[in-house]
Amino acid sequence: MKNILTRTLSGTLLVAGIMAATFWCRWSRDIMLMLIAVGCQWELLGLMGRKGAMRVAVCVVSALLMLSFSVWGASYEVAFAVVAMMLARFASELYTKSDNPVGGVAADVLSFAYTAVPAAVAMTLGSMPLALLFVMVWINDVGAFLVGSTMGRHKLFVRLSPSKTWEGCIGGVALTVAAGIVTARFVTGGHMWQWALVGLLTAIGAVLGDLFESMIKRSVGVKDSGNVIPGHGGMLDRFDALLFAAPLFCIAYNVIFKL
Repeated sequence: MKNILTRTLSGTLLVAGIMAATFWCRWSRDIMLMLIAVGCQWELLGLMGRKGAMRVAVCVVSALLMLSFSVWGASYEVAFAVVAMMLARFASELYTKSDNPVGGVAADVLSFAYTAVPAAVAMTLGSMPLALLFVMVWINDVGAFLVGSTMGRHKLFVRLSPSKTWEGCIGGVALTVAAGIVTARFVTGGHMWQWALVGLLTAIGAVLGDLFESMIKRSVGVKDSGNVIPGHGGMLDRFDALLFAAPLFCIAYNVIFKL
């Protein structure tokens, strides 16, 4: 009961903070996404054994690149900055005297692609679409938990996450699609099938993101990526679904409504 109360309180405060930052202004929105990405990247690098100054440097560079994307968007300047930083990272491994230089570079590049790129993509959304992205991811998570804990019988992916079931997965996806339909009816307008499809793709991304993080944690033998959020674990534990869902939501949002 104590853990449930802690989880509920911290979750409520987290949701309130995210919604406040989303609707306050563009800068608060982008800074929030940058903090989420850097927090997840910091934990991911720790899980992959990256320590010390290099871990700090990679996160700082990611933050700077996301900040530049926020200022200039998808411009040549940002593209050149990304290429320059990548080449500098490759060259820096010549001087680290690491026993596994390829593994170190691969870990850093993976952490950037897995956390910073989805956050940068989400920065292209306005306040309302971004809020809907968060809400759909949360609804999928809550729906999967409620349906899975009450009706779950058939395991979804025992090797990675023994507690997840097909019933929970389907329940979460169905509720997210329903949320899309409600969005079309009462929030933004538009055709119901369009928002239903956005909800479907977002839910699929959320499920894959959750499983991918479970794969990483299982490969290094840990239960949580961190303990920064009371009752929820680490940043990566809380936002793993978002990292996969954000690109799919953005693609769907920018393509489906043009059909």
